[in-house]
Amino acid sequence: MGKTDEVKRKKISAWPFLLITIFLTIATHYLLYLYGIVHWEIGVPATSLLYEMDSRIIEDANKEKAGTLTGEESWRIEHTKKSIDRLVKAHSALMRGTGIYPLTGFLSFFFSIFTFTRRPRWVGFIALPFGLYGGLLSLIVM
Repeated sequence: MGKTDEVKRKKISAWPFLLITIFLTIATHYLLYLYGIVHWEIGVPATSLLYEMDSRIIEDANKEKAGTLTGEESWRIEHTKKSIDRLVKAHSALMRGTGIYPLTGFLSFFFSIFTFTRRPRWVGFIALPFGLYGGLLSLIVM
């Protein structure tokens, strides 16, 4: 019973790992782009709107104490508060969903290094720039 009787396991080629690396790098880039939009284009205006709304609520509470707040104004304030709450919930959900870009960037880097353990080895040199780009993108903090 020598090596000729044993069944040799065939290693997976480097090409699938290259494709995984490229896919994860593109996903990291896109998720970081979306994270930036959600954070800066939605989050900052929503926060300033919340502060403005808080000051209006205090103002209207003073009006209510004085008895000068109308029913329509009261309804409009409640409607606006509910809209802002929905916006904040949607913002939080989007931030959680797009916040996985560090994970995809790290996996991109990991698979690019892992590509060097497979044959043909020169495919690793193609995967390495993609993995480095994805890994560096994962280090960005907003």
